[in-house]
Amino acid sequence: MLWRDDIEMNVRHSIIRNLCHTAPQLWTIWLFLVIANVTTVSIACRRQSGGDSLESAFTSRKVIELRASLNPTSKTVAALPLETPVTILARQRSFLKVRTERGAEGWIHKSQVVTSALRALMQQLHEQTKHYTAQGRVHAFQALNVHLEPHRWSPTLYQLATDEGVEVLQRKLQERLPYEPQPPIPQPNPTGVDDWYLVRTASSQPGWVLATGVYSGIPDEVQQHAAGHRIVAYLSLGEIKANSGAQKTTWIWAQAEQVKRTHDFSLVRIFQWHRKMNRYQTLRFERELKGYLPVRFIPEVSSKRGKGPGFSFTIERNRKKLRRTYLLLKSRVYLIKQDPAKQLFTPIVLKKKEVTPLGEPPSLTTRLLRQWSKFFE
Repeated sequence: MLWRDDIEMNVRHSIIRNLCHTAPQLWTIWLFLVIANVTTVSIACRRQSGGDSLESAFTSRKVIELRASLNPTSKTVAALPLETPVTILARQRSFLKVRTERGAEGWIHKSQVVTSALRALMQQLHEQTKHYTAQGRVHAFQALNVHLEPHRWSPTLYQLATDEGVEVLQRKLQERLPYEPQPPIPQPNPTGVDDWYLVRTASSQPGWVLATGVYSGIPDEVQQHAAGHRIVAYLSLGEIKANSGAQKTTWIWAQAEQVKRTHDFSLVRIFQWHRKMNRYQTLRFERELKGYLPVRFIPEVSSKRGKGPGFSFTIERNRKKLRRTYLLLKSRVYLIKQDPAKQLFTPIVLKKKEVTPLGEPPSLTTRLLRQWSKFFE
């Protein structure tokens, strides 16, 4: 019986010795399998753009050249018009490899597309501003980004070409922040303030542009009287037939003598074509105002003086906001009434939780740590 016990003891010792020798190899094999698995997932994530919300996107420029490689001089695979749907295949630095519905593949800059999640926010912005009255048009001095919010780091929705025009809807004075606040990171200190315009593009998409990047679209024969002050808004009040037979518009404009103020404008001026002098003349000129957009055209204003087209805007006096209404009768402008002003604009609130940033998938190290933690759960 003793020899059987000795045999069993020797077998146990042999198994333990083999396990001691093979344990490091087992750990190596396990680690290799984890790395291989995570690497495969990494490649798949990159090919599938890091998540469901990143699988599809849409171009946000009028025309985008799809390049065969990251080299800017590489062959152009295709020219993609605005709103072209694409699938994101891979990322490298600030560039994306995409595929169109027709199968063309190539590289574009990530700022040239918007994701499906960002489009949802664009739709929110459109719904909340679709009833805003246009305050005239502005044109871009040069290529200018249209942002989701009045911040330089806000996602780009579209890029205006040089001299491309858009409608002005609203003005806002916004503190300039160096980066987007993201808790628990402390709120950054402002580095200044910026004037922004809420605009509406030709495709009816609203967005924000820097006011310093645009110029007014009012005709030059009227704009020459601006005296260097920014034209914040302008509207047509009707037309008069000139001696030449041409139709000449009667204009109202609002100007800001000084920029970066909490109010929108300080001057209001009405121009009408004078037939005898064959030029524009000023019908009314109000200054030293604390005025606020919107300026509204009223097709018909009734008063004791008669009926005719009119307009209204809001001013601040003695810390109270008042809505002034005016009547235009031939070549006369009359102040008809002043009423307490209601809320000028409904605050724009976007549900940011719907946004999925167009960022990189988790790093290899992060995914390895996740796998390691799961092993010990």
